[in-house]
Amino acid sequence: MQQYMTRYETGWIWLIDCDIENMILWLCSLGCRWTDEEKVFALSIYYRSRQAYCLLRSTFSLPSQRTLQSFVGSIPASCGFMESVFQLMAEKVKVMEPTHRLCVVVFDEMSLRKELRYNPAADTVDGVVELPDRRNEVCNQALVFMARGLAANWKQPLGFFFSSNAAGSSCLRELLLTVLERLFSIGLVPVVVVCDQASTNRSLLSGLGVTLDKPYVEVIVFGLCKF
Repeated sequence: MQQYMTRYETGWIWLIDCDIENMILWLCSLGCRWTDEEKVFALSIYYRSRQAYCLLRSTFSLPSQRTLQSFVGSIPASCGFMESVFQLMAEKVKVMEPTHRLCVVVFDEMSLRKELRYNPAADTVDGVVELPDRRNEVCNQALVFMARGLAANWKQPLGFFFSSNAAGSSCLRELLLTVLERLFSIGLVPVVVVCDQASTNRSLLSGLGVTLDKPYVEVIVFGLCKF
């Protein structure tokens, strides 16, 4: 049985001629470095059918499932709405059933310890208030927005904002309408908004015209919708 010798990274590896093609493909896959565009493309296939993706990967050179999971898990989470999350959700929505696109928008604030911390990866200082109407203060709360499936079991954080005390009703209104518009733009259909009874939230709902007799609000976002 004839043998071949090839160089891989730091050393020489002996290959057997009867399986040399598969071995070379395997060795090449070990050293692949996928671009973000290639990973997003692979995710679009993976979300359509996991079985089909595994079948394609047995023939074509595609990222492993672990690589895709690591890519999704490594998405940078910076203050504000996460653009990369909306891009990935847009690919997922394409293969959702119509009823699975119905979702709930949840927002709430949580207390934080006042602290400034340097982020070496982004070369920024975290812990500063970054709201549309307030900046340059040390935060003590975080405002978080999340979407959750109404007829399907899924949930996804959409973004967060550092705040000092409670965010004002006008700021909440701007952020909420932005969330609704972004969700509609990728194909999701928000039908419910959930929040607690904080004074700023009550002021927000009153400003939107919500009453006991009219417990919904009409918002024009890609058409007339009620929440």
